[in-house]
Amino acid sequence: TLSTAVVVTFHVEGPCTPAVNVADVEDAVDINGDPVPPVEDSADVTTAAELPELTLVKTLFAPATGIAAVGETVTYTVRITNTGPNAITRLVITDTYNAACMTYIGSAGFAPTQTSAGQLLWDTLIPPQPPLFSGQGITLTLAFSADVVNPACMNTATVSGVDQFGQPVNPPPSQAPVQIADDADLAVAKYDNPDPVVAGRTLTY
Repeated sequence: TLSTAVVVTFHVEGPCTPAVNVADVEDAVDINGDPVPPVEDSADVTTAAELPELTLVKTLFAPATGIAAVGETVTYTVRITNTGPNAITRLVITDTYNAACMTYIGSAGFAPTQTSAGQLLWDTLIPPQPPLFSGQGITLTLAFSADVVNPACMNTATVSGVDQFGQPVNPPPSQAPVQIADDADLAVAKYDNPDPVVAGRTLTY
C-alpha cells in the first residue's frame, strides 16, 4: 500500500456555487508492472464574493457661510468613493433639489444625461467610464442659482451601483441644505450738529 498527498492551492476569483474540484489517478502500475485501475475523488466548496461598498458625500461648497443671497450662485460637490473590495461596473447618480427655490445652472466633470425641474440624473456614468476600482472615486460639481427666499432649501444626492459580480450597492442618501435670504440693502446718512456752528464751538457728526 502506497500513501502520498499532494497539496494544491487555489485563489478564489469570485462566487461559485458550488466550486467542484476533481482529482483522478491514471496510468498507475503496481510493483509487478501490472496496471492499476484509475481512481477518482472530488470535493466541492461554495465561494462567495465580499459585499461591495460605496460612500456618498454631498457638500455645500459655496457660499461657505451656508447663506446665499437671492441671485447668488450655490455650488455643491458630490463625491462617490468605492470603499469596498470589488470593482463597480455600473453607477447611477440622482440629484434631487427644490426647484421652488433654486434653478440648475450647470455641472463640472460629468454632464447629467437627464435633467428636469427638481432632478438631475447620471444613468450612463459607468459605463462608458471605466470601472471604479477599490479606493477610487468620482466627484461632481453642481451649480445652482438661488431664486427664492427659503430657510433651508434642500438638495439630496443618491447613488446606486453594481459590482463586477452583479451585486447591488445602495449607500444612504446625502443631503446639504442652503439658506436663501434677501440681498441686504445698506444706506448711510451723515448729520452735523449744530448747523451753522460758531467758530470755537464743538461740531458733532
